[in-house]
Amino acid sequence: MDVYDQMVPFILAFGGLLLAVVSIFMIAKPERLAAYSRRNYASSSKFTQRWPFANMVTKGWHPTYLRFFGVFLLLFAAVFIFAAFLRLTGGH
Repeated sequence: MDVYDQMVPFILAFGGLLLAVVSIFMIAKPERLAAYSRRNYASSSKFTQRWPFANMVTKGWHPTYLRFFGVFLLLFAAVFIFAAFLRLTGGH
């Protein structure tokens, strides 16, 4: 067993925890994140404002979208953490 195999569970756990923190922020404070996105959109160049789906941040339903995406990311983070647990315990 080399060093890489020993580090994989910790990398998975760290990635899962990082995703969990971001997703909890998306669930708890979507209005703040939407306001930040709108400020960045307003100050960006016309080239970036013309990208597909770039004007999504100006819609009224954007905070709701952030909440749903945050729940999805939280589930994805749970899978990462569970995979790290399985690698640490040797479960299959």
